[in-house]
Amino acid sequence: MPGMDGVQAAAQASARPASRQGINGQPRAASSRASTVDPRAGLAPRHIIPSGTLYSVEHPASKITNIDKAIKTLGGQKGIDKFVFATAEEIHTEPHAPNMSIKPLLELRMRPDDHYSHPIAGIDQSVQNILIRITRRKLKSAPPTQKGDIHKIEAIGVIERTARFRDLADFQICTGDSPFQQDFGARMESMSLERIISYKPQPDPADLASEPWDMQPPPLWSRDYVPANYHYKANPASIKFKPPNGPVQIINKNRAPKLFNITVTYDIPSVPTEPSRALKKPSTLEMAVIAKLRQLFRERPLWTRWGLRREMGMYNPDYLPSLKNCLAHVCYIWKSGPWRDTYCAYGIDPRTSPEFAKYQCLFFMLGRKAGVSNVKVVTEGRNESGKGYPDYRFTGHQLSTPVRAYQVCDVTDPLLKDIIERGERDLRETLRERSGWFRGGVWKKVRRIMRAKLVALNGDPPRVMSDAEFLTELNAPEEDDEESVDPEEEADAEGDDDEEEEEGENGEEGGTKTRKKLDERVNELMRSLGMMEQSQELQDSEEPTREGELEDEFALLEDDGTRPCPYSPLPGEL
Repeated sequence: MPGMDGVQAAAQASARPASRQGINGQPRAASSRASTVDPRAGLAPRHIIPSGTLYSVEHPASKITNIDKAIKTLGGQKGIDKFVFATAEEIHTEPHAPNMSIKPLLELRMRPDDHYSHPIAGIDQSVQNILIRITRRKLKSAPPTQKGDIHKIEAIGVIERTARFRDLADFQICTGDSPFQQDFGARMESMSLERIISYKPQPDPADLASEPWDMQPPPLWSRDYVPANYHYKANPASIKFKPPNGPVQIINKNRAPKLFNITVTYDIPSVPTEPSRALKKPSTLEMAVIAKLRQLFRERPLWTRWGLRREMGMYNPDYLPSLKNCLAHVCYIWKSGPWRDTYCAYGIDPRTSPEFAKYQCLFFMLGRKAGVSNVKVVTEGRNESGKGYPDYRFTGHQLSTPVRAYQVCDVTDPLLKDIIERGERDLRETLRERSGWFRGGVWKKVRRIMRAKLVALNGDPPRVMSDAEFLTELNAPEEDDEESVDPEEEADAEGDDDEEEEEGENGEEGGTKTRKKLDERVNELMRSLGMMEQSQELQDSEEPTREGELEDEFALLEDDGTRPCPYSPLPGEL
């Protein structure tokens, strides 16, 4: 808010008697206001408001001690009169806004003597204010009963329009200590062609590498007049929570619940035998889903995710939204090795016996490089709602699942099945990380043929490859060489895990992996905020919807220490 001195000073400078002119120079009728005293006891008397319209200027200086100096920053009395009492010829309209009248601008220059000082434009606005003069008379010899000073309040007039400065100030450059600006500016201000032509820059432009050289400042530095409102605020989904025996935590109410799935790698000493103790008690629906999952794992100890989705969806579509929450109660996940991206029942270790060779997983990274878009999908087994459940088996004739992870027992293509059955009759006695219990030559041959079939089925148009196209591959020797790795197999091994794309409640694929990485990044960057929050006591905390899910919030760091131009008068120095 501007100081009262600034409003009063500019208003006095712009006032016009009512008998002569009103706002914009229009005649104004005399006021009919009268001074009366209310006869009712206890009410304040009514004061006279003189007739006449005043125009105020809200100067941004905090305190004005020199009115003449303040008026000079506004262009002098001439500049104020031109802004307040603009004639019809001076008011114009823009072609794009014919109904909007544009008056001459009232420019505020904190350095009025510097022609390179960029001004701030004033805004003409309608107001309903009263200008009041308060006079305080201090009594030197006041009686003991007298409390305080004597004040006199007098209404000067009605303020119907005011000029306000709300634009951002442009960047300023001080030229007072520049000989070039003093010389060149004086020549330009004189508007003398001879003086302008006779000017020679000093030093010579050819010597710029060793001598400083001033330049004419631009007419405008910044194009932004209105400050941007970034609406900084904390995460509305975050609440503060203080555990009974712990520090204050910040919890995200909308964060997805933790699944507590147990994942293991190929080199783990022993496999898990029971689920995590952090799992919550399942609901009635989840108990039914867990019972069905246990039945499936009794029939087959290892499953792919899409195999479980199809079996559960065909059995009861209502089980699918709760499937991912219930898997942690029944099985763990292999993240590397021959059974990569498969769910295995607790207590089952497929590394212990060659009988688990048929559950090994063939993983392919198709449709994720070389500009290949989403793979073509043929769905089967539609339910009553019309949503299909992709088949997790590989027949060699159609591409029926968007996942490129197939278990050996789910390969029904006759050519591949014949090679697999021949390899199952000659399994290894020791386990290998890449080929598992199969011989290396057999495993590589199955992978090469299956990859070629998948690429053909995913082509445009899709094509089913015949067995005759693989005669060269079929006649190649099956060398049991574990060290040599095909480039395609290496790319598949280094690809992103397909299981990271978890399902939503309606069965759609989501970017869960990306979301997890972003959450981890945010938590790491904002860990310092959580440490500061731990030192504060929470008085009225809300109860969280989920416990144990900590999320840090962003803190705003504002820099309010602006450094003004050393030659520019500060607000309050006028």
